Amino acid sequence: MLFIFDWDGTLMDSTYQITSALQKAFRDVGLEAPDTDKARWVIGMSLHQALYHIAPDLDPEIIPKIIEHYKIHFFHPDNELHLFSGVKEMLWDLKNQGALLAVATGKGRPGLNQVLTEQNLLELFDTTKTADETAPKPDPLMLEEILLELNTPLEQAIMIGDTSHDIHMAKAIKMKNVAVSYGAHDLHDIQSSDPDTIVDSVPALHQYLTSFIR
Repeated sequence: MLFIFDWDGTLMDSTYQITSALQKAFRDVGLEAPDTDKARWVIGMSLHQALYHIAPDLDPEIIPKIIEHYKIHFFHPDNELHLFSGVKEMLWDLKNQGALLAVATGKGRPGLNQVLTEQNLLELFDTTKTADETAPKPDPLMLEEILLELNTPLEQAIMIGDTSHDIHMAKAIKMKNVAVSYGAHDLHDIQSSDPDTIVDSVPALHQYLTSFIR
């Protein structure tokens, strides 16, 4: 069985850090900061997508400056990032039971590799896909690439995420999916994307995924 995880808000407890960094970055360049709900909603998109969703009329010339300030705030030494409690144990247990593990994220490659290294998880995943290497969510291309790379049929894969972007991506190719309700999107947004299943905690997710391993 192949389990494909979103990163931020699904495995890593980073929703506050992302929303705060986005708001600070907009203020740094003299723009009105998005409110917290809007900043949370774009989590899971590529950073370019997120910026244009927040401010559709954004001057393209200012985007690199916003991204630069976002990265400064997000990766600030005082901005400690942690996995949700139980995530590392869940991942290793699934791996030890023979499951394939992958990441499909809106993060860029440098950012994902940095947090994977910091969490000692770089070698755990069989493959990872980032939004700067392929089409961003909700386009399902990264899921299709993961299936091809790991030679896994669609029926043997599950997408796990905390946002409607993750669920829409999976549903676009009729991939089984599960939404977690402890991340960036609230329960209403998650339910509106009509996921196959919703779980409210890491232990519940662990138990649910284990049921698919034969």
